[in-house]
Amino acid sequence: MNILLIYPSEPGDIELKAVRAASFMGIKALFAPHALAAIAALTPPKYDVTIYDEAVHGPVENFLKGKKYSLVGIHFTTNQLRRCLQIGEHIREFCKDSYLIAGGIGLSTISSEKLEIFHTVFHGEAEETWPEFLSDFELGKPQPKYRKLAYPDMNQVPVPRWELIKDDLKYYATVSVQTTRGCPYDCNFCNVIYTYGRKMRCKSVDQVIEEVKLLESLGVISVFFADDNFIGNRKFVKEILRKLILVNNNFTSPLIFITQLDITVANDDELLQLLADCNFVQLMIGIETVNPKTLQEMNKMQNLNVNIPEAIKKIQSYGMAVTAHMIVGFDNDTTESFTHAEQFINENAITEYLLHPLMAPLGTKLWYQMKHDSRVINHELINEDFTDIVSNIIPKNMTRKELMTGMLDFWERMDTVESNAKRALTFFDGITRIPNVKKSDFKTFWKLRKLIFKTMGFFMVKADKKDREAFLQIFKLVRKKSMILMSRFMYIYTNYFMNRYRAKLYSDILRQQLQIESNNASVIVTLDNKTPIPENMISHLNDIFHETYFILRKSLDKQAKLYNSALEVITDFITLFGSEFIDFDEFQKRNLHTCAARVLNSGSWMKEEYFLHNEPDMPSDNPPSGFFKQMYNNLDYNLRFVKID
Repeated sequence: MNILLIYPSEPGDIELKAVRAASFMGIKALFAPHALAAIAALTPPKYDVTIYDEAVHGPVENFLKGKKYSLVGIHFTTNQLRRCLQIGEHIREFCKDSYLIAGGIGLSTISSEKLEIFHTVFHGEAEETWPEFLSDFELGKPQPKYRKLAYPDMNQVPVPRWELIKDDLKYYATVSVQTTRGCPYDCNFCNVIYTYGRKMRCKSVDQVIEEVKLLESLGVISVFFADDNFIGNRKFVKEILRKLILVNNNFTSPLIFITQLDITVANDDELLQLLADCNFVQLMIGIETVNPKTLQEMNKMQNLNVNIPEAIKKIQSYGMAVTAHMIVGFDNDTTESFTHAEQFINENAITEYLLHPLMAPLGTKLWYQMKHDSRVINHELINEDFTDIVSNIIPKNMTRKELMTGMLDFWERMDTVESNAKRALTFFDGITRIPNVKKSDFKTFWKLRKLIFKTMGFFMVKADKKDREAFLQIFKLVRKKSMILMSRFMYIYTNYFMNRYRAKLYSDILRQQLQIESNNASVIVTLDNKTPIPENMISHLNDIFHETYFILRKSLDKQAKLYNSALEVITDFITLFGSEFIDFDEFQKRNLHTCAARVLNSGSWMKEEYFLHNEPDMPSDNPPSGFFKQMYNNLDYNLRFVKID
């Protein structure tokens, strides 16, 4: 039995165009399809699995003609939704006898009507549901929908089958290794804890090392640790890094590593030294904003406890470049926020940054709050493939036009040869500790010769005069400082070239959106702030109230806290999981527990004005008298839910 797994990509995709702008690199995509290699590893050997990445091989419809597959799966990403559905139509046309399946985080934003083209869809992590589906499929009884019922033990997650695409790996800028899932934080714009949970789950250290060894043996030179927060478990990550240093220095040529983590890494000198000596060249950090009020608004409390400029200076002194992820559009932001972001990036020698307009992703606390205020725009009225650059909210202290023009002006000022070169020079000049990485020898040079010659050749021959002069100026500084830093220089300057082109593409999209909204204001339609209780859920509300009480009573001491927190838990639960609610089973109970954990952690229900003095304590066993009636009233009155008689 044979299986085809497809990773979609449109020729017009921004990331694809940005990568190919740096044609001298010879790469076709940023990341190899980790999710599909992982699914292949979960598939029994009796199945013949093919992975097809459109970014590397072109439109899959050209490949499908004349092919026969028992199963065809499509991986949904949030920026390729239209293409995913198009491929589904092509499968129906060219592989009429194939069983069509879909999975991926992008499914959460697609209506159930659009997904009817698929025989089966998967929601959540697949370590348990994929083997279950294959067993059902062999028995001729596959289900239309599979959901994870528990967070998988990461020690049971197999090594991805990268050997299936070994000939393609040279076309990717980097290849991923995932060491953990989950995040201990709860930023209001992020849905990670709904996807992977709050508790950090870790692979074994030995498996992580084996995955890195496998990639090196397949010719990979750059590895991205694709965790939501690589340092979420400090003890675990330090154990990995200590072993990784030894392994990496034994390779013919040390690999370079990239990851994303939080700003508190600056508080741990040992961790910084381990990361640097492992040859981490780039650390992606959610700076988000320089406004403390905005950090409080988004519940990014970990950033409030750190002097961010000092932290960045310290991190970069170890030879690791900080990529600053930043957002504009929160309620405490104004048009001045763009100037503040520009000053911050320049003053702190940030060589790479991503500034985005605020998005309220479905399933986040921010989305619910914005929807309640009638400030979430119907996403179907926005190009679904541009949701990372066209905001889906109406800002409070600026207009949508001001938000978009602010972005355009920011890119125009920031993406100049001079400003980028100045930041790069300041970064390299500020390195005070050279990473203790194996020095280059002839074998290392020979392995990297194509990359070095292509990069040097491009900037010496094809680049314009300003780029060439800036490149040579930085090259001389790096060569004088330490040849160990040369891989960082090549990496940073290649990214600069891609990011400059990406900014141009983003600008074109925003100008188009500005034109659309200026010509026709009626295209901005907000979602109804009423959140009706689904019919399937109404008969289960008493059970939901009861379960909510027993979850919360373990953490609360006063009845007033109970009502306010329960109100948030239940409204979040209805908003996030009500549309597909069928029964209050173990899966939905776990979803309710997830909502409760988030509400208890955020503390938004703890406002002082909610409480009266001398409130009665929580009863220990059963809900207090009138609890159910009060909850029905709260749902109807406070949050504009449809009234239940």
